[in-house]
Amino acid sequence: MLIPEYTYWLERQQLRETTVKSYPAKAEIFIHWLEGKGLDVAELDDDIVFKFLEYLTIERKQSSNTRRTYMFAIRSYCDFLVEKGIFSKNPAKEVMLPKRVDVPPGNLWEEEIAKLMTAAFENKTENGMRDLAIISVLAGTACRVSAITRMTLSDFSIVDIIQPERCQHCGQYLLMGRFAGRGKKTKATMVRLHEKGGKVIDAPLPEKASAYLSLYLSNRKKCFGTEVVFPVKRKGEVSPISRHGIGEMLNRYALKAGIGKVHPHMFRHAAITWWLDYGVDPETVQRYVGHRALQQTLIYRHKSMRSFVHSGIATDRNLLESVPTPMDILFNKARQ
Repeated sequence: MLIPEYTYWLERQQLRETTVKSYPAKAEIFIHWLEGKGLDVAELDDDIVFKFLEYLTIERKQSSNTRRTYMFAIRSYCDFLVEKGIFSKNPAKEVMLPKRVDVPPGNLWEEEIAKLMTAAFENKTENGMRDLAIISVLAGTACRVSAITRMTLSDFSIVDIIQPERCQHCGQYLLMGRFAGRGKKTKATMVRLHEKGGKVIDAPLPEKASAYLSLYLSNRKKCFGTEVVFPVKRKGEVSPISRHGIGEMLNRYALKAGIGKVHPHMFRHAAITWWLDYGVDPETVQRYVGHRALQQTLIYRHKSMRSFVHSGIATDRNLLESVPTPMDILFNKARQ
């Protein structure tokens, strides 16, 4: 079946770890289906690939998006076989890809995130400060949970930014014409996010998130001296908090706050929605969150009253520092 060789071939292409794991698994399912039909890989043509797609649709009841990923895996496997000299051309490329269906992502409302942060704020322990810092960074930067687990102290820096002025009448940011480049010069905390696929994104950390993070780091006693921002101690060894640990923490606070099940990626959805609703240019958001295609970003756009107040002319990344989030509510409460 050449699956081990194919896996090594994928690794040499320097693809993402998830791709290197999933493509061979899907290719193996395809090969088992061929064997069940009494067919050999060398006999493969576009009609056989099309029949496999029918099998996925009718018998396995797979969605269009899942069938699409199978096709990418089969095309990749056939490219490998072409390189091995088994095929002269890739037969899977003759078959049209199933249509991609964009499903609106699960989201958190601002009030729900404020409740989660309040629940963490009320936990007056070191772990409570850590949890509040994690929630605020997730909500303020739209990062994936993997970026939280990889975060180190050297990823943070202080830079100067220009915070644009607001219109006195409608509240939108003044970024065009004679107002371009005008505003209040201020300091901002930047964080380097290590995202999936080896992407590195320098993102502004909102003032409130920075305050909660500083509060946690200045009072941290457990694992003192480590470079890891959110460490835990297991069997005497210091390691970053795991994805599973963050998920359990969020659902513990969700239960306390009386809201449904929460997973870390919902904060990313919420943050992207806020930025688009507040008039940040979609292409700016796309670059900032690392989406490959603009269409991935646009599925987060929702109709709301904010969309009518804040126009879509904002293209400056510094604006992301200024967009209000649920952190404003809790931060102001803590200052009183």
